Amino acid sequence: MNNSNLRPAHLAVALILANLLITLPFPLFAQAPSGAMLVPFRKGDKWGYSNIDKKIVISPIYDSAELFREGLARVSLGRRMGFIDSSGKVVIPLTFEFARDFYEGRALVFDGKLYGFVDKTGQMVIPAKYRESSFGSNFREGLAVVEYPNEKSGYIDVMGKEITGAK
Repeated sequence: MNNSNLRPAHLAVALILANLLITLPFPLFAQAPSGAMLVPFRKGDKWGYSNIDKKIVISPIYDSAELFREGLARVSLGRRMGFIDSSGKVVIPLTFEFARDFYEGRALVFDGKLYGFVDKTGQMVIPAKYRESSFGSNFREGLAVVEYPNEKSGYIDVMGKEITGAK
């Protein structure tokens, strides 16, 4: 088929698909010390990580295992979540009731009462004083939408500075 046979609808679909491929969040996989990409795999009821050649890099010991994002992967044991690096070392202990992946160097975590943000060392850099909102609470372009206990919301930057007043 040559270009003259493409219908406008086909061209629109092709452009949409090309745009999606360009804007997908990369990298989806972490680089292990050997340079191999790591992917979660399940053995029985436990999760671990293997490289793309299916060689086990991190033994299946976790109840859940997510893709690596910004060099760390969110894992859980029982009802607690934390983060590991590509060697399997626990970088942020599995102490949180809930956690989200890292975005712009910050991960949303739940301490059992309220939500805050940790950095990649596990330091609570933005205190747990927020409710989880339906906005997602991940940082994008330096800002996150947060919801206060009084149900008002606003924006904060990656240092926790309030950008707009709670509304």
